[in-house]
Amino acid sequence: MSRFKSVSALALLLAGGLIAAQEASAQACLGIPAGPGRFALGGSVGFPDGATNYSAGLVANVEGPFSVGANYTLTKIDDVDENFNSFDGIVAYELPLQGISACPATGLGYGRIGSDVPELGISATLTTVVVPVGLGLGYTLSGRGPLSLTLHALPQFLYIRTTGEVSDGDLSIEDTETASEFGTSLGFRLGLQQMFFGASVSLTTIEDSDPVFSVGLGVIFP
Repeated sequence: MSRFKSVSALALLLAGGLIAAQEASAQACLGIPAGPGRFALGGSVGFPDGATNYSAGLVANVEGPFSVGANYTLTKIDDVDENFNSFDGIVAYELPLQGISACPATGLGYGRIGSDVPELGISATLTTVVVPVGLGLGYTLSGRGPLSLTLHALPQFLYIRTTGEVSDGDLSIEDTETASEFGTSLGFRLGLQQMFFGASVSLTTIEDSDPVFSVGLGVIFP
């Protein structure tokens, strides 16, 4: 049980990054200035305290101001055999502003980790649901050549619901907690016409959380 509690505490810290960890973002306000009708496919590696994130995502900058996307993250926790698996989606609407790119953004994230102790007949699961609401801001600097630099930030409110369940086959105990937190991600992207590279840092007000640094790369098509 003590190990499950430690994993539960770490999972709450990881939950705050379910949306912010997304690397394959479309439109400058979310990190990548992929043009209308184009897609961004990317991957990233993040380094939260006591774990490592491996993420892959696809975002479509559909015709018009909307962008939609989905992301999967596998989190390998130090000294724990089980992995934390999370899925999230995002929807953003780019405002008709001059110069800076700004887009209200929201989404939904779901994460789960499970653990079994066969010798004791006990199984435990932990799930998290995260609903972020934020405003993405971005600015792209372009020279005469194909290289561009995009600076971006995504401050957001985070509603986090965490549920833990322990069962021995006959008796099941479940506990649910909710939290309202704030977070932000700051980063840059270097892009060519068909590919990009970048780095970011994510911060939240979750107790005992540390900054999460990540690096990623991807391709833009068609």
